[in-house]
Amino acid sequence: MSKSLAWNSAGAFLQEAIDAAVIANALRALGGYTAISVAGGPEAPIAERFRAEHSELLPFLDQLRTVADRLDQLPAPEALVQLRLGDTFLKEKLIPHERAEEGSLYPAVARILGGDDPTVTMVRAHVEIMHLARVLGELVEDLGPEGPDAQDLPELRRVLYGLYAILRLHFSQEEEAYLSLVEPQAAAPVR
Repeated sequence: MSKSLAWNSAGAFLQEAIDAAVIANALRALGGYTAISVAGGPEAPIAERFRAEHSELLPFLDQLRTVADRLDQLPAPEALVQLRLGDTFLKEKLIPHERAEEGSLYPAVARILGGDDPTVTMVRAHVEIMHLARVLGELVEDLGPEGPDAQDLPELRRVLYGLYAILRLHFSQEEEAYLSLVEPQAAAPVR
């Protein structure tokens, strides 16, 4: 696949995700859909849990960007250490978080919104996140013990920046469009 085609596909995907988040947020704002608003209801702890996890994960996302920014300035062995830490974070923290969302948050949102598959665009974002995490893991695994050389840096940087961008957008969309639907609300109008 050519680079321009890949960028166009990524741009189209991000636009779809943005459109879905805007629509969900507009529906919530219009009051047509009511969050599970009874404190202690079955979905009430979900928003709190995933907001807390997002807060814990955000510094690691920022670290991915920082490593990408500094790849050509770090000595190769230190770059290798930072890349391995990023890969470990993705495998041990981020991917389990994304799977947990699909197992508990997304079904709760789907119950509220109804329809055939109201979370499909966010699930598609998970697919892209997992793909980029897998690519980074493969790139890191292919590095020798001496670390990355100048030829490795552009692809490593591309994947790190891609992960950072999609994850920041994805977290924001979940916070604005999904978590607000399942968090307890005082006196939410029922329609």
